[in-house]
Amino acid sequence: MKRGYRAVLAAALLSSGAALAVKVDDTLYIKAKGVKVLAEAKATAKPVKGATELAVGTAVIWKGPDATDKQFHKIKVGNTEGFVLMSTLSPTKPAAEIEVSGKAMDTKTFASSAAATKGLTKAALSYSEASGPGMKVAAVQVINAEEHSKNAWEAANPAKAGAK
Repeated sequence: MKRGYRAVLAAALLSSGAALAVKVDDTLYIKAKGVKVLAEAKATAKPVKGATELAVGTAVIWKGPDATDKQFHKIKVGNTEGFVLMSTLSPTKPAAEIEVSGKAMDTKTFASSAAATKGLTKAALSYSEASGPGMKVAAVQVINAEEHSKNAWEAANPAKAGAK
């Protein structure tokens, strides 16, 4: 029985490979935050001189996997060529986060907004109180939103929530 299941799974995976095929010089997208373009196909390699970290959604030209380490793939972005991990590449552009207004939000803005709320401590609340009533209301709203999000997550994941 297990042998038949494995054969069907293997056939499904092999047949889907053609649909996911990427050709050299196709456009791929960065799907991870803070990806560095490396000078060599090694985890210990230094970043390409003058290259900046790639943001989520950055379009790159795929040049193929490294001949010796298939985890690393050669890419070109602008005038910079180098290597990134295969796991940081996607054939589809990552979806943007959506603002309340319905407009797409820049991924850097979204990430920094999440980081900012993580730092909302008692000291930050005291600062907001000293900054006027409008800031205090905003701080309380953020705290309430975080608490609501936490409660919703715990309700959806009771086994994991109890393990904390």
